[in-house]
Amino acid sequence: MADVEASDGKVLVDVEKPVPCCMTLEAGEAIDLAQQLIAAAVEVTPSAGERQQPPAAPETR
Repeated sequence: MADVEASDGKVLVDVEKPVPCCMTLEAGEAIDLAQQLIAAAVEVTPSAGERQQPPAAPETR
């Protein structure tokens, strides 16, 4: 999963898996990324007749 927050007019994204990394995005870049993520999620979402898997439970540490 990713942690996302706003700071000093930027969007900060911190990802733990598969490799820890972070990004500092301008507002337009963050919107672009969000649109790409939504498009990919829509593409992989099963059609109405297909069985969906429930989301995986978040890992605990």
